[in-house]
Amino acid sequence: MSLARIALASFATLALLVSPAWAQRVGRGSALIPEQTLNRYGLTRAWWSNGAVNTHRDRLAFVVADETHLFLQSTSGVVTAFNAESGKFLWSRLIGAADRSIYPISTNDDLAFVLNGIKLFAVKKDTGDIVWQLGIPGQPASSAAADDQQVYVGFLDGSLYAFDVKKTRELYGDNKLPQFSDAAVAWRYRTSKAVSSPAIPAGDIVVFASRNGSLYTVTKNDRRLVFQFETDAALSAPIVRYHNTLLLASEDYNFYSLNLRNGKPGWQFTAGTVIRKAPILIDDEVYLFPHHGNMFKLSAETGEIFWSVPRLEDFLAASTGRVYVADHFNNLAILSRENGQVLGTMPLGLFTRHFANDRSDRIYVATEAGLVMCLHEQGREFARFHVHPDRQPILPDIAPEGEQSGDGSAAGSDDAEMEAEKPDADAEDKPEMEEGDKPEAEEPESAEPDEDSAE
Repeated sequence: MSLARIALASFATLALLVSPAWAQRVGRGSALIPEQTLNRYGLTRAWWSNGAVNTHRDRLAFVVADETHLFLQSTSGVVTAFNAESGKFLWSRLIGAADRSIYPISTNDDLAFVLNGIKLFAVKKDTGDIVWQLGIPGQPASSAAADDQQVYVGFLDGSLYAFDVKKTRELYGDNKLPQFSDAAVAWRYRTSKAVSSPAIPAGDIVVFASRNGSLYTVTKNDRRLVFQFETDAALSAPIVRYHNTLLLASEDYNFYSLNLRNGKPGWQFTAGTVIRKAPILIDDEVYLFPHHGNMFKLSAETGEIFWSVPRLEDFLAASTGRVYVADHFNNLAILSRENGQVLGTMPLGLFTRHFANDRSDRIYVATEAGLVMCLHEQGREFARFHVHPDRQPILPDIAPEGEQSGDGSAAGSDDAEMEAEKPDADAEDKPEMEEGDKPEAEEPESAEPDEDSAE
């Protein structure tokens, strides 16, 4: 056989070997919503990338973001991290053992806390390096919650543990774990039934709820009980803190406020059906999504109903003048933040994994295969932070070109001209990648986790 034929055969073999991965990558990219369609609704794609999800056996379980980082968690336990604003790929690794029970990641300023089975990991947000790992005394009941000093984990046996972040790091660095794991425990508070949602650190106190129908407020340093509030029914959704007020949803269809310091009840709102999803707090407004009911916008201060819209399922993000929500057909619904008017709808296609972003005005959606996309309003090149406005980047004094003064709309879009229906048929077709759609973010070399990355 001639050298030319050998070379041609070798090239053909190589093409067969790489073509499945290439086809998968092209297939993922082709799910992106065209920029032209986004622009029609005043939106633009900031970035897109692929998380490490082995599509032969796994799917994307959770999307989590704070002001600086975005994390994708696969069902096998592989975590992929990106810069939340630029989409730059930071790291990807299997944290803990594969295929254990996992919960959404929680973060503080520097660390991400990962629950994997009966182990708690603290990893650096920028690099994915494990700072410490700790065997925990039972099966967690929800995600961890953390501040700079302690990380709080609720358990199925009704216990809330506070682990000392600094002490645990010292023990791990001195190779004293797991022998001296008890020394990492700051305190434990025991209730009669499972902890129902992540704890709420609030300065010098910590708030958490049990499925026994009680809400507990204890001191952060010595777990002294400040007050215990008995509810008529078990809480049905995570607790939300609004200044010195707690906002709670109950199995009896009620949503109400409670003073953070003394447990004194405030206003009460009856939703008509149970609230399972976490209430979303944006500035002084709270957004509720009762199960198969209307979406409500309430005043967090008084409980007054501002407006309601039917058949909306998932909160996505809020800007100055708009609220972005996914409906039960997986369409992106664009609402006026002022009056709830539907300004437009757009199919999200394969992007069925949604992140309820109460941190900023960025929209993060992903597919089960790990393709993640960040959208924002045209002209809003700097993110607007809701929870920590003090971390807000310094914004230019000049308003975005084409923005109408005072209406809070995105530049380059006229909300009054939007149709409150699906866009033209061409938006529903799978778009082809265009030259201008090339992402700025780096992508992992492979969409599948590397066995060498497992701890």
